[in-house]
Amino acid sequence: MPILNFLAQYSNLVCAAVMPHFSDYAAALDLPDCHPIARAAIRRFAVDPEEPVRCSLELTNGMVFFYEDGHVDVFEDRPHTRHDSFGVSNMTPVEAVTLARNCISKLGYSTNQTLLDQDPEVVFPPVYGITNTIPYYTIKWPSLSPWGTLEAEVDAERKVITRLTMLSEVFERPSPKIPNAPPCPDRPNLANSNYMLALLPDMVSRVSEFANKLHLPISSVDTNAVEACECTPGVGFTIRLTNGFYFNIGPAATVNSFVSPKSYFMRGLGETGLYPRRTSATVEDFAGTQQMSKTEMFELVRNTIQELGMKPEDFSANGEPTQIVTADKLGKYEIPRVFLAWNVEAPDHSGMTVSSVGAEIDTEKKCLCSFYYRGPDWQKRGWPDVGVKP
Repeated sequence: MPILNFLAQYSNLVCAAVMPHFSDYAAALDLPDCHPIARAAIRRFAVDPEEPVRCSLELTNGMVFFYEDGHVDVFEDRPHTRHDSFGVSNMTPVEAVTLARNCISKLGYSTNQTLLDQDPEVVFPPVYGITNTIPYYTIKWPSLSPWGTLEAEVDAERKVITRLTMLSEVFERPSPKIPNAPPCPDRPNLANSNYMLALLPDMVSRVSEFANKLHLPISSVDTNAVEACECTPGVGFTIRLTNGFYFNIGPAATVNSFVSPKSYFMRGLGETGLYPRRTSATVEDFAGTQQMSKTEMFELVRNTIQELGMKPEDFSANGEPTQIVTADKLGKYEIPRVFLAWNVEAPDHSGMTVSSVGAEIDTEKKCLCSFYYRGPDWQKRGWPDVGVKP
């Protein structure tokens, strides 16, 4: 089915399925004239052609909602977001933080996920001259994702939230089922489902062998344990298990990375769109105390390389790492996670990486949370022939 015909049919179905989510969200934020959102109030609704349950909603009053992975991740009241117009601030910083905290709390997340019990960073309304105030507070809480964001903008004159950004996989929820949906066209560069299913048993056996070598906390790996998979033929095959573990198989048909659902940095992801799920993660999954020396961390990575039948010297991992990243504290919580990497660049100074190996270490439990490697034979092709065209 041509993509435009698919979107025309699918858009109305998605809109009907996600509209209750938008209305519940608007009620939590106490947005005016949105209880519930009426069809007549919709100015524009759009779905993503590659991820159809990723969509956006614009209302006739200028409010915009962006929906992805089962939740509204960005809201903007565009006619009233911060601008250069002066006004009167009718709220103290404490009142603005309380308003934002109360609204976010109504969205159904625990404080162990939102960290709303921590003190946020507050940007005060700017004042020009003696009395000219732009009456907006920007309030930002720490995030369980190093690249995540939980940030609210409060109009202190009208005492309402005008922007809310919640970008983190811990906020994700299952996307709604779309009844009577037409079949989705194959995504460009990805293998068709028949090819993936034919290749899956072989790839799963490679994942099982890899997990056993690294003594990962996985009881068994078979096709029944696969929650999702994606494949770019000859480039990467990604598998996500029902327990949240993620594995990537590279061009040489070897497993070259894993990421645990308890990973904090989530580095070492592959070439496809899948990534580890950790929607149930809370701060307790990451908080703790440092229990390892640098020498112990380096040795853990070197031992892992050897368990996979390689040598640390293959990646220059017998020396000091080229990158060490230590997790920052999240409010009062210490996060005992360290990411190490050894990257070797080409001798011609082209900037190309010849080899690399990286790992995230839980320095309290003294175990790996993620691991990846890329060697000189990274681009060598070695995928099995399963008798089905990709």
